[in-house]
Amino acid sequence: MSKTQTTIKPKPDVSQALESFIGAENQNQPSAPAISVIKTVSQPASLQVVPMTMLSIRIPASLHQDMRVHSVTVGRNIQDIVTELLKNYLAEQNQQG
Repeated sequence: MSKTQTTIKPKPDVSQALESFIGAENQNQPSAPAISVIKTVSQPASLQVVPMTMLSIRIPASLHQDMRVHSVTVGRNIQDIVTELLKNYLAEQNQQG
């Protein structure tokens, strides 16, 4: 078994700016301010964030596939289509009742 000798080459000369960028001086620096520090801009009423929740339902796979194809065809999200359908359904039910 022969011993292989390795040599460590000296560190190349780099500019001070590069050295400080790649060196330990950049470690543990404070990060960007927390979100709570950043001021929020008031939004117009049309852009207000509406709280959302999940609705999980079981539907036949063929209906889901048809809905996916339709949503791509009309260029809308399934979520938007279903939300509109539910709103329309509830509005009809309220008019009848």
